[in-house]
Amino acid sequence: MTSKFAIRGFTETLRIEMAFANHLVTVTCVHPGGVKTNIAVNAIAAAESEGLEPTAADRARARVINDKVLKMDPAKAARIIVDGIEAKRPRILVGTDAKIADLLVRLMPRRYTKLVVTLNRHLLAPR
Repeated sequence: MTSKFAIRGFTETLRIEMAFANHLVTVTCVHPGGVKTNIAVNAIAAAESEGLEPTAADRARARVINDKVLKMDPAKAARIIVDGIEAKRPRILVGTDAKIADLLVRLMPRRYTKLVVTLNRHLLAPR
């Protein structure tokens, strides 16, 4: 999550700098939701290739992420992103979950953190 926030801040700052310098560059920040990729499974495989042994809880979390969090078809996500870039949108929210997260952080900035932590604990708790 830290890296996503850093990218967002970098992109917003870059957009301001480009506008200030009158550059004809459009800067877009993509806020992806749960796109159906193999990111969680690949993380387990990468850990194993580095000689690490993921725990049963790690493997269970990867399954939950793949089954319950990553829902959007990658081709649909790509179409949303390309359409947003072509429309020169400064921010592209990919998926309902990204839109809900964006709405929550704007409407309830103080409670957002607790909500996200609670949701993650519920979804990713070892079973």
